[in-house]
Amino acid sequence: PRRVILAKFHAERFRNIRVVELAPSPGMNVIYGENAQGKTNLLEAIYVLSTLRSFRTHHLVETVHFTHPDALVQGTVQANWGKHELAVGFTRNEKHAWLDKKMVDPLHYVGVLNVFLFSFPLLEVIRGGPEERRRFVDRAIAMSKSGYLVSLVQYHRALKQKNALLMRMNQPYSNISKREGVDEISSFNQQLLESGLEIAEQRQSYLNRLQELLQTRQQLFFEKEMSLELELRSSFRAPANEVNQALEKIMDREIARGNSLMGVHRDEVRMEIDGKELRKYGSSGQHRAFLLLLLLGQIELYEQWRQDRPILLLDDLDSELDQKKIQAFLQEVRSRYQTLISSSRRELFAGDSDARFYRIASGELLEM
Repeated sequence: PRRVILAKFHAERFRNIRVVELAPSPGMNVIYGENAQGKTNLLEAIYVLSTLRSFRTHHLVETVHFTHPDALVQGTVQANWGKHELAVGFTRNEKHAWLDKKMVDPLHYVGVLNVFLFSFPLLEVIRGGPEERRRFVDRAIAMSKSGYLVSLVQYHRALKQKNALLMRMNQPYSNISKREGVDEISSFNQQLLESGLEIAEQRQSYLNRLQELLQTRQQLFFEKEMSLELELRSSFRAPANEVNQALEKIMDREIARGNSLMGVHRDEVRMEIDGKELRKYGSSGQHRAFLLLLLLGQIELYEQWRQDRPILLLDDLDSELDQKKIQAFLQEVRSRYQTLISSSRRELFAGDSDARFYRIASGELLEM
């Protein structure tokens, strides 16, 4: 597999970071310091460079340094096939991305630098609602399968249009006749069916592969006798004619509710340990260990499908994990991937002679 490296990184006016320059090692990089000094901010800035999004807020404007109107992140990516220059600039009103000094749209930008993130807010994938698990799976598939994002965009565009129509029909003085509305709903249902069946199939295929990898790696964090399961519950996991009939059957209820009641936007990814739902019955330690296993599985699937190795961002890896699990995880990744770790405890990584250490204080970085 090809290896992707973030060779240089630059950030300006990003949260508490005024200016930072970083030339990471191709191996392990440990960014350490006291709490609230900028460790997570630095990893977040790299994540923004990769995805055009933050993993801590839905509003990128919140990452702009409070004394400035704009922020900038830049990076040089090196891989077997060549070098790329990436940049993202954003203000309180707009965001732009540049690839090799040319402004491009997100579809042409995202995917040049792929990162996998471990951060404890990601525990919402385990503990949160179904939308968190769908988003987690969808992002992993989209990173590996280029056409998947197109299917998602098409599905959600048709869903938005259908819901707008249902809401108008549900108004007391709607000017849309039921016959006209039913014809339009049927048209939207066909669009949902076409893209939704593809999404459900891709999700199921991905979870099947991920399940196999969980079982091969589970002894890192779980007893080998334990059963770890992933299950997709989807109304679109059936032949197309059956799904279409179900959509037609539910149409009157949807009109009465003013909302779409069936589709892959309501899928659930159920996670179980020994037949019990992890979200409800798993311990905090099991939640964290399961999340680490999911991450390892996602990385391996990405590598198999894309034939290149992503960059790993591990935020506060030591904050809620014991040292044995940390070392087991690092043993799996340290020689294969460029890794950036934030930690308040440098001593946990002192035995790694190949690691490069950076100390951060008040948003300023110093290589040690």
